[in-house]
This record gives sequence, structure tokens and C-alpha cells, in this order.
Amino acid sequence: MVKKNNKLILIGIGIIALIVFMNWESPREDTNTCNPVWNPDSRYDSVTFCTSEEAIAKAAEVGCDGFHTHIQDGETIFMSCENHEDLDINVMSTY
Repeated sequence: MVKKNNKLILIGIGIIALIVFMNWESPREDTNTCNPVWNPDSRYDSVTFCTSEEAIAKAAEVGCDGFHTHIQDGETIFMSCENHEDLDINVMSTY
């Protein structure tokens, strides 16, 4: 009788684990909370992005290399150009 009860307990635990696993939601890619606004009135907004790829693409477009990062509201944001000096020379001088 004890062995039969153990099997029932294990089956019950397995069923519960299966239910929990099937209802488990993995993080979705569309829940990105990145808001790459440097400052609503800033000229830097045009070179501020959520990904390094976006920042690098814009850097190539404006004539500088790479990107640099800042932490904003606990999130990493990416700015074109390797530093602000390059950014000011290549981008901000056009404003």
C-alpha cells in the first residue's frame, strides 16, 4: 500500500509540474522597455538608440565610428560615435 501511495504522489507531482511548465511564459521580445530619449529637447535624440547595431549604422551614416553607452532609467542606451567629442564634431556641428 505504501508503494502505491508513493506512485500516486509522484504522478501528482508530475502533473503539477507539467501544468506549471505549460503555463510558464518566457519573456517576449516585444516587451522591450527601452526609451532611447536622451532629453526631449536634445539634439542628441537623433543619434540615441536601443541597440548597438542601430547606433553603429547611424555612426557610419554621419561619418564617425562605433558607439558608446549610457545608463538611463536602469536601461542601457546606445549613442552613435565612440565618444561625445566625435559625436559633436561629426553630428552636432550640423545643428
